[in-house]
Amino acid sequence: MKQRTKKIVSLLLLSSSIIAMAGCNQSKGKVNKDNLVFDKEHIVLDNFEGLGVEWGTYEDPDKLSSGSWERSLKIMDRLNPQVTRCMLNYDWFITNFDDKYDSDTSNDTWEYNFSNKLMNNTIDVLRYCDDHDIDVAFGCWNVPGSLGKDEYNMFTKVTSDPRWATMTADILEYLIKFQGIKCIKYFVNSNEPNYSGVEGKSKNYNNTFDIWAQGVKNVRKALDDRGFNNIKIIGGDTTGFEGTTEYFNGISTNDELKEAVGDYGFHVYCPNMIIDTGDLAVRIRDIYDKVKKNDKELGVKRIPHIWEAGLYDGKNAETDSNAYIANYSYGLRMADYTLQCAIAGVNSIVYWDFDDGMHFMYNADGTMTSKGWGMFSSLSTDSAMKQRLRPWYHSSVLLTNLMRKGSKIIDNPANDPEIDNTFRSMAVVGEDNTYAGVVAINRGILPVTKTFRVAEEFLSNATTPNKIYVYIYNESDLKIGEDGFVKENQVLDLSLKDEIEISVPQNSMVILSSKEL
Repeated sequence: MKQRTKKIVSLLLLSSSIIAMAGCNQSKGKVNKDNLVFDKEHIVLDNFEGLGVEWGTYEDPDKLSSGSWERSLKIMDRLNPQVTRCMLNYDWFITNFDDKYDSDTSNDTWEYNFSNKLMNNTIDVLRYCDDHDIDVAFGCWNVPGSLGKDEYNMFTKVTSDPRWATMTADILEYLIKFQGIKCIKYFVNSNEPNYSGVEGKSKNYNNTFDIWAQGVKNVRKALDDRGFNNIKIIGGDTTGFEGTTEYFNGISTNDELKEAVGDYGFHVYCPNMIIDTGDLAVRIRDIYDKVKKNDKELGVKRIPHIWEAGLYDGKNAETDSNAYIANYSYGLRMADYTLQCAIAGVNSIVYWDFDDGMHFMYNADGTMTSKGWGMFSSLSTDSAMKQRLRPWYHSSVLLTNLMRKGSKIIDNPANDPEIDNTFRSMAVVGEDNTYAGVVAINRGILPVTKTFRVAEEFLSNATTPNKIYVYIYNESDLKIGEDGFVKENQVLDLSLKDEIEISVPQNSMVILSSKEL
């Protein structure tokens, strides 16, 4: 075997060779955790829908710094997502509401004012998504009305109130028929319906699964009646493992409700320990295995999605911000989170969230506090440090540009946490085998040496099959170009179909890709 040694920053290429068979990579009945081959036997998903980020309506565009919108678009360009979630409030547009001074809500009337900065911003976001082929899950946070007032008398029935379905269809009709928006693929029938809260502090205090389910059926009929039967309703948008299991079970055992929804989607804000030990993939599989027992069309007609992805540790409940958002460790854990969800069969993941300038906590004294979960901040009141791109933006850029729509996700048996819970890897193969990449994440405290090979068939139509772009994410080795965006650490004249042995640094992600990311 011809030995070739190359130094790649902190990653050492120990050897490479073209081998017809990758030795005895997976001996029968035994997993070789150091020699990893990615082949068709371990394809988990053959039509991945892409990664994305929450990019909702900016609740107060006047608070943004000068030139921030143009900068935000450049940042979004480089992130290059293929799915997003855009949320708003119907209160922003409802006007001249008249309840006729009676308890009969069926004769209520109202109008809409779509000529305001909030709708203008919503349309700007959606037009960008149209222009860049980004699929949108569009929705409303909750029923209209302010806490303590309930002006529309909707807090009791919540989204099962028939007026909610009418408002939903009206607003979608305005966007689709009058503004020509085409990117809306899903509707969010309120945010986290299983998170009820208490009366006076939450509009959701009276919500139940049955109430939410009736709302879904009402909205489905209203959309179909307007000709929007191509818009799917998210099957849940719930939060947490336990509450999500309840809703998924309720959907999957009800034939009418199954037909009304288009996915099984939820939110996961995950404690560090669950990610660090590889247990997230185990839990995700468990949730969807239970669904599969009741719904044989899971993954075909109704797809697994995560619509809000974030980390729980570091969360400040009073400000709804995360104290660790600017740390390199946040980016590494979110990358690990992404890998574990993908190998568990989740078909797309939307990160929470894009920009600190989008969403606010509204305090009792009338003040507003920015929700600090973003990849940067565009708020004029924030320091230059907060306005800088955070490390987890760069790790996300690498993954969103590798894990494209139509790609295959390939697992390997060594990802079993009972074999090794500190190292995980997967391969991503582009649609029609146009590119391939390997993602390797070492959560251990020492470097580890691994050998990788991607089956030759997965590079059959690759544009640059004999190039490997190497990217390293950790605090020492992340490489940023003059334009402020992540770039490769090195380019190798090798192929992923070869057996490539590398040393992966501790607490790092390494990506080997046949295309530039």
